[in-house]
Amino acid sequence: MQFTPARRWLAALGVAGATLLASPAAAAPATPKLDVTVADVTLADQAAGSQYATIYASSATVLPSRKLTFDTAGLAGVATATFPSYAHCATQGTVTTCEDSQPTSVEQWGLSLFEITFKADAAAKAGASGALKVTLAVPGFDTVTSTSKVTVGEAVDLVAGERQTVSAAPGGRFTVPMTVRNAGRVTANGAVLQLMGDHALVPTERYSNCWYRDGGYFPACVFTTPLEPGRTYALSEPLGYQVLADTAAPSQAAVEADWLTPAEYADQVAAFKKRGFEPGSPGTGKELTLVAQPVAKLAAPPQADSDKSNNWTTIEVTVTGDNKPDAAAVGANLTGATGATVTAKVGAKNVGKGGIDASRAGSPAVAIRFTVPEGTTAVTVPRECFPASGDTVDWQHPGKVGAAEYHCDSPSARLGAGETVLFDLGLRIDRVVANAAGKVLVSRIGNGPANDGNPGNDSAPVTVNASGAANSGGNLPVTGATIGLYAAGGAALLALGGAGVVVARRRRARFVA
Repeated sequence: MQFTPARRWLAALGVAGATLLASPAAAAPATPKLDVTVADVTLADQAAGSQYATIYASSATVLPSRKLTFDTAGLAGVATATFPSYAHCATQGTVTTCEDSQPTSVEQWGLSLFEITFKADAAAKAGASGALKVTLAVPGFDTVTSTSKVTVGEAVDLVAGERQTVSAAPGGRFTVPMTVRNAGRVTANGAVLQLMGDHALVPTERYSNCWYRDGGYFPACVFTTPLEPGRTYALSEPLGYQVLADTAAPSQAAVEADWLTPAEYADQVAAFKKRGFEPGSPGTGKELTLVAQPVAKLAAPPQADSDKSNNWTTIEVTVTGDNKPDAAAVGANLTGATGATVTAKVGAKNVGKGGIDASRAGSPAVAIRFTVPEGTTAVTVPRECFPASGDTVDWQHPGKVGAAEYHCDSPSARLGAGETVLFDLGLRIDRVVANAAGKVLVSRIGNGPANDGNPGNDSAPVTVNASGAANSGGNLPVTGATIGLYAAGGAALLALGGAGVVVARRRRARFVA
């Protein structure tokens, strides 16, 4: 499947719309509630379309095994559904069953399992629709069922403009024009422009026909103007952006623009609303329009794009200047008697001038490796930490106690200048070892180490009963109140599928500024 920016846009909305991280005192229900979805899809005549089968849980849990059942009887005469070989499915009549006996971890933002490909029947007319029934059965959990709507649309082909490159310094502004061409044979009855940019790039306008959320990020602009075959349309004015003042520099950022038909956008909004989120609210400024002669609106069937590979384009932004982030390891000095449990608050602090931003890639802002000090055992471990050894990470057992080493991912894709992420690990002192030493190592910053301002502070010791230690605490001063951050995971992307592309392991941790 081609992973288009539309899926990344929904991922970003999912991040923004997700529930605020629970406080440490919040108690999860004994048995989480499960849900299973396959998002609605509109097909372009004989072109194929796809969506992911996705499982959600009301709180993080482990499924001992699972059985998914897909009933395609409701698609008769409309479309066929094909399942990938790696899903281990068996079909009998109109029912396909996909089973997995292995335990699977599921977070609140969901887990996409595999992609289902739909293709319209040769005799199906534009406007025809059917339903796919999906049932999930897991031992120890209530069985759940959902329905996905599959619609046959009239084929159109929206083509985005060419890739563009611009430069701007932190705090600076830039504008970019946008165009779209109808390369199909029929009139496109309107269009929707979805925009997704790095956190560093903030839209400067709030147009009345664009829907925004979370400070104006990730707008979707709806145009009702018909697009005639063979014609190119331009936005009534270039789009404006401002680069945040704390953006790392020099660095690269980008805005991705994706053109959809109104029916395709409606499918995405429906998937978003199924998860309890709204697509935002309209701006209060002027209307953004497509420059074209007005055409009388005619009754028409729903449409879908026959070639999504040319719908989108990218504006690459070179951020100039010297504004590097610097992720410094935060260690700890701990004291305690034999048998006592002490808490190591370890992590990383951005002591640089620039923020760390991995939001476009959907990656954690930072990752650390924590080596447990000699003579101690990790008895409480947060779910964002995984047992590790060398280059191997045990992703299947988040929060597992007793390991000698842990890999911990920050729960957010962004760590601003001056902000700290801490992971609380409880260490039981099995025997007192003078100056027992562990270590915290910043193992990853964003998508790589290129912008780390000072690699020399990437590690810090974690000592237990160190000579002269008076009390516990980190090596770097950590001040300020705890702030709530959003759980990242792309809930709406998972509603549409594509979790395997962008699901970063972002979980609960403490952030201080």
